[in-house]
Amino acid sequence: MTHEPYVTPGSMFLGSLLRSVRAGELRIPSFQRPFVWSSADVILLLDSIQKRFPLGSLMLWRDPSAGAPGAITIGPIDATAARSASWVIDGQQRLSALATAFLSGRFYFDVQEGTFTQTPGPWQMPLTLAFAEYDWLEWITEHAIEHGIDRTRLLDCTGSAWSMLGDMDLSGIMLTHQWTRDRVVETF
Repeated sequence: MTHEPYVTPGSMFLGSLLRSVRAGELRIPSFQRPFVWSSADVILLLDSIQKRFPLGSLMLWRDPSAGAPGAITIGPIDATAARSASWVIDGQQRLSALATAFLSGRFYFDVQEGTFTQTPGPWQMPLTLAFAEYDWLEWITEHAIEHGIDRTRLLDCTGSAWSMLGDMDLSGIMLTHQWTRDRVVETF
């Protein structure tokens, strides 16, 4: 008797997803290709986020055994293995690009131009601050003093970017426990 695939749809805020990456709760199975996106591809994905274009969905599978085997490195993040983890079945390139953008310290949002860049400057907010409110407010104060920028203006300019990124969520599909490891590997 063949069973139909069991899936659970849902969504996850980008900040929560990145915390899961950092905590080692998401892993890349060995049958996935390596991360191949360039920095230009990452910038294009960020532009899509800013324009509120749909990003597609992630497909995850929680291995019912004690932690899914696979690479814990996603983008620039080499996390400690979590006791319980999920495989990223589909969306690995996007997830790795997002981890690279928001966790590597190499990408910025130019709050005057409204664009993403890899070039730091007085009006470039590091994307690592996008989900760290206290650090973002501290950066505003220090950055305004360091560059002679009006703190209130910098706060207003970065606040809209911070709000836009904080509201971002991705749709996802979780394959349920009825899926076996062999079936996941065979299917994907």
